[in-house]
Amino acid sequence: MNTIYLCKFASHFYSLAVFYDESIQKEVEEIAKKNTKPFANWFDGVDRVYLPLGSNFDPEFSSSDNNVIMYFKENGYDVDWIGGYATKNGRKERIGKILNKLERLEILKRLQLEQRLRLRAEQLRRRFPGPTEKEIIEHIKKLFDDRRSIFENSPARKCATKKLLIVISQNAHDIAKMSTDRSWSSCMNLNGGSHSYNVYCEVGSGGLIAYLIEEDDKEIEHPLARVLIRRYANKIGESYAVMEDRVYGSAPTKFKNVVKKWLDDRQGTTNGLHTMQGGSDTDSLEKEIFPNPINLQDEVNFFIKNKINFPTALLKDIIKDTTYYEDKFVEKATNQVFGNGNWKTIRSVLSGDPIKYENINKLFANYILHHPEYIDRMIYELEESLCGMVIDEIDKINPQQANLIRIKLSDKINKEIQNKPQSVTGLEVKRLMRIKIQNTPVEKLLETSKEVIIYIEKEFPDYVKYIIVTIMDTFVKRDMVNTNVVTMLKPYIELFWLDGFMFDLITVFAFLTKAKGLAKFMLPKLRELLITTQYSSTRMECQNLITAIEEN
Repeated sequence: MNTIYLCKFASHFYSLAVFYDESIQKEVEEIAKKNTKPFANWFDGVDRVYLPLGSNFDPEFSSSDNNVIMYFKENGYDVDWIGGYATKNGRKERIGKILNKLERLEILKRLQLEQRLRLRAEQLRRRFPGPTEKEIIEHIKKLFDDRRSIFENSPARKCATKKLLIVISQNAHDIAKMSTDRSWSSCMNLNGGSHSYNVYCEVGSGGLIAYLIEEDDKEIEHPLARVLIRRYANKIGESYAVMEDRVYGSAPTKFKNVVKKWLDDRQGTTNGLHTMQGGSDTDSLEKEIFPNPINLQDEVNFFIKNKINFPTALLKDIIKDTTYYEDKFVEKATNQVFGNGNWKTIRSVLSGDPIKYENINKLFANYILHHPEYIDRMIYELEESLCGMVIDEIDKINPQQANLIRIKLSDKINKEIQNKPQSVTGLEVKRLMRIKIQNTPVEKLLETSKEVIIYIEKEFPDYVKYIIVTIMDTFVKRDMVNTNVVTMLKPYIELFWLDGFMFDLITVFAFLTKAKGLAKFMLPKLRELLITTQYSSTRMECQNLITAIEEN
């Protein structure tokens, strides 16, 4: 029985079982027998190594901590996060008590707002697709439960009051429980996680795991955070350990730094291309890597000379390197990207580098202009939003050609919807229609927008507000907001003003700034929002727009 079959069989078996009972433990131990434990010499005959986190650092607030702290500040409180208190108007109270009070106020305010929106919809004789009272209450309670959990489990607070340890483990059960019976969850949760079978693959042939724990929790019953350490192997069986970027739970930056140093101090030199072992799912890593530095020039020359496609890992290393980005790599790699479906792969590499991300769009745009035979292939093989990015670059060089490509893309979207009218979802139609509007030629934009609104209103009314925001954004970016556009969109702005547009007020504000004819209608609504909003950024944008309207 091969490892992958065992993994998937175990996943099915566990889904029918009680959480991590004795039978599950035996099954994990059976799968673990296949693991050769290539890093065993790092552990001196045991399965766990304990490292001190240290105390020579200030408490470090996580992004979750900061979000809750900002929420308190927006409600007028000064926060002592470590001490567990907040103060307003000279009155000091426990954070938990204040959260209970704010939860009750939030529910009351949201229900009152919902009542006003429903009344307005009835006056306009339109269907109101808003949530029910029960849904509103459940949503707000969940939001405040999350805030309480963040406060109660904040590592910043625990770092300030308790001694913490890091445990790095090759124990099969520690790996199997990476997201089960923990304070966090993920797709690796044995209780129905979408990639739970990968857990068993990690047990059978994967790497290690690191947990952040309190000093008196050496059996890892209540860990604060974890990070998975993946195993890579080359063709001759040499292994290399790489830590995932993503930490589950909450931990100070020093957690990952200590784990990485421990790994680096023990890694040997391995050669050649290494492939990820164990589970196939990863949060942040590549499936293939070159662990040690390679000579890019020699590698590029070899693959070009021998007309061999670059391995994916090498392709990514090359595109990161500015020396070979613009010359030897371009023609070869562009052909390969279009031919082998590596477009998204390369974009993901460049996502953290805005300059190169922009360059790759220009590179493909130039290539399309010089090789028009790729136009149909690009439109029908690549995701529509990626096509749109390239078309935007083509528009800067050759607007006429860009319009022709936009028409083809629009035809493709229409065919896609027409060919599967029964199975297509509102979410999919919303995505396709957004791309269609964003890529409609200027002279047809108003007409196409009207057609799209009519279609969405009839077939998928719950998605109208999202399409309206896309239309606003497109007209603003093309500087085409005029009386006809305002007349078309005004009824929807009245209907969806607060509830429907709260998810993208920046776009709505940008449109209203240019839509002079809506000033009289908007002023009282903006003043109401200025008073009721919890968010300082919205308050500031609101005030700026009120000032601009009053001055004009």
